[in-house]
Amino acid sequence: MDKMTVSVVVPIYNGSKYLEEAIDSIMSQPRMVDNIILVDDGSTDESVVICDNLAIKFPNIQVIHQPNAGVSVARNKGILLSDDTYIVFCDADDMWEKNFFDDDVIDILSENYDIVGFQHYNANEIMGDRSLVINQDKNQFIEGGGNQAIWKHQKRHLGCLFFRREFLKLKEIEFPVGLTYNEDEIFKVTAEYLSESMSFYSKPMYIYRVHKNSTVHNLDKSIIDRYETWMQAWKNMDKWLLKKHGKKTDFGKKFAEAYFIEMCEVYLQEFKPIKPLNKIMKEHMKDPMFGVLKDEDYPDYMKKDVLLFKNRRCLFVLKHRVLGICRCIKHLFFRNP
Repeated sequence: MDKMTVSVVVPIYNGSKYLEEAIDSIMSQPRMVDNIILVDDGSTDESVVICDNLAIKFPNIQVIHQPNAGVSVARNKGILLSDDTYIVFCDADDMWEKNFFDDDVIDILSENYDIVGFQHYNANEIMGDRSLVINQDKNQFIEGGGNQAIWKHQKRHLGCLFFRREFLKLKEIEFPVGLTYNEDEIFKVTAEYLSESMSFYSKPMYIYRVHKNSTVHNLDKSIIDRYETWMQAWKNMDKWLLKKHGKKTDFGKKFAEAYFIEMCEVYLQEFKPIKPLNKIMKEHMKDPMFGVLKDEDYPDYMKKDVLLFKNRRCLFVLKHRVLGICRCIKHLFFRNP
């Protein structure tokens, strides 16, 4: 086969605080990546200058400046610009592990899988206190895509997944535009479903920085409004697969069901008034779509909550109120200095 090459797509919006650290972690790998595509999504801070300086310093970096249009548009632009065998995404505030891109990874990519995935760490703002996010108890497994592939990535971060560029373009897989969160999950699940070959490994490769300025932690809609937006986006995925690929699926509806349970958990833990949520939960239980996701189909970490939600609603409410209290206590007394 032709020489295997890799593009790294980095969407950037006001990421000056961590951007150089992120790029340094990519440039200091055992093997040099072929291309780094920095997509500046209308930044108003020093990111613009930093991007241009990095492009001058490193010949394998190219910069695209565009008016602010959101992270999905930025990543989609990177996919269009890439001309390499594989595409991997890195957020401007995250980092690569020291051995993210080495000879072993190149050998794996040379097998021409549609998707190659690894594990990741969650870390605090200063990249200390790392916790490994393990999704499978197997060192390696190979999956063929389709319905059986759903849930396989579980909580695996977008940044520790390599996607074969020709596969993405052939299947016309893009990030859904207009979402401020969940766009990466929808992209991953769609790709997994349409892939013919995926290979996953337990090796931790990516470091996800959890901090208060992250987009995930600065959502401008109410909890209910934003979850309803995300749930509709998951349902739209089913419609897109039917229209574009003739694939009749219901796993978008199933993901929407899982996110409904999560919405209730988050709402309760944030100490929002119970009356509006009670009304929504009762209406949801009457919906003909309720139950499309069977108890055994939920990911393992949700199954106990699902049983409580369906059979012991009061205990479900009490549990997540208490968890909210515990989180507040931890934040007040045990947060990092």
